[in-house]
Amino acid sequence: MLDLDIILKLKVGDIILVHGVSTIADIIEDFQKIKDRLKGKWTHSMTVCEINGVKVLVSEADKLGICKTDFQKYLDADRELVLLKYKRADTSMYAGQYKDLADYYAGRTRYNFAGLIQQAWRFAKLLFNKKAKIHPCNTDKRFMCGSWSIFNMFCIFKQDKFKNYTAMAPIDIICDEDFEVEILK
Repeated sequence: MLDLDIILKLKVGDIILVHGVSTIADIIEDFQKIKDRLKGKWTHSMTVCEINGVKVLVSEADKLGICKTDFQKYLDADRELVLLKYKRADTSMYAGQYKDLADYYAGRTRYNFAGLIQQAWRFAKLLFNKKAKIHPCNTDKRFMCGSWSIFNMFCIFKQDKFKNYTAMAPIDIICDEDFEVEILK
């Protein structure tokens, strides 16, 4: 079902979070809830990369790698969605760059399964109140969903806060004070 209220709120560059529907998503949720019980349930992120009328495309990292997906798939799935808008800039001014990144990486970039192990180690350290040192493990440009969303931000805004995108998970994005959070449904 087309949900115009939601579609009209979206701008290119917005990040959308959803709870994944896989065993991996359930494991990620368990680890993320160590950091924040309420916000930890959002296990998958995507970035709005194109808007043509009411058709919205998002770029995301799934188990097959980077892809462009019709956002209607998520509206039809009747799952809770969270919208994150970057407070420091109007991301829609960079619409061409978001589209170019999605076009370039889609279909030729694999998922970063090694990053899942690294994230599990990071959250296990949090559980035991130890400082986790994350080393970038993304030298061949493989992405998980959170790292892909933040990689887009890093490429466009070149801010130091985004340079460690390989260590970013959806929980890090929703907990960042530079993003305005709105529950879409």
